[in-house]
Amino acid sequence: MKCAIVFCIDDLYVKPFQVFFHSLESTSSIPADTKVFVLHTETLSSSSIKVLQVFLYKFGRDATFLDASHLIPQNLPIRAGDHVSSATFFRLFIAEILPPEIDQAVYLDSDMLALRSIAQLFDAPVQGILGAVDHCTPGNALRLWGSLGGSYFQAGVLVIPVHEWRNRRLSDEFVEVMATQQSNIKWWDQDVLNITLRDRWERLPIWFNITVPVLHVVSFEEISNSAILIHFNGSSKPWNTFNSSPFAEHWIREYGKVFGHPFDRSSLASPRFQRLKAVVKRIL
Repeated sequence: MKCAIVFCIDDLYVKPFQVFFHSLESTSSIPADTKVFVLHTETLSSSSIKVLQVFLYKFGRDATFLDASHLIPQNLPIRAGDHVSSATFFRLFIAEILPPEIDQAVYLDSDMLALRSIAQLFDAPVQGILGAVDHCTPGNALRLWGSLGGSYFQAGVLVIPVHEWRNRRLSDEFVEVMATQQSNIKWWDQDVLNITLRDRWERLPIWFNITVPVLHVVSFEEISNSAILIHFNGSSKPWNTFNSSPFAEHWIREYGKVFGHPFDRSSLASPRFQRLKAVVKRIL
């Protein structure tokens, strides 16, 4: 089985990606023969690509950088003021973007940190149509499925059986959902995936995607003992805000290992300032 690891980044995520990738290598997370793909739009400059190529070469990695903008529909469910770009929808088209020899892909958001190895995600094929982690937010399931509720996953860590997606022409289903259910879509491609793949996804252990909602329902001690991937989801990140996560210090220490100097905390904004900035952004 030929596996790939897939990221999607722009110029704003070059350093966070380097910190995350260093943590993946430090935990022996990526098997040596795994292909590395970086999906991007014009928002990742040629100079940033060169920086990343040099960085990845230090680990013996040769990534393929793919601009797949031409695959993305024009009428995306993105509202004015949203903090995402069209690139987040690349996840929906991975089966078309990756070369045909790839059997399974592990997609990872770049606002993460590996505390332990994720190597087992590459070991066995997904039995269903997708491997993902529960979002731990019943409200999202109620929002999509009504009073009976249901399941809802977080799309920052996905194990994708690429051939299965191609065979089922899932990209066509995703496009149809975006065209016909825009009023139901709040969390962009994550909602599109959940609507399309309802009851057709395989649960991964929650330790592979410790998001903010998980921190509210699982003890810090248990998370510290078992967490594999910490996900700094949402607009508050350890590189732009004080106290964005109890694991922010882990990220800051990893930054020092990557760049050889301490992270400049003077650049951080207070959470209150971040909230005010978000309000102003919505108003404007």
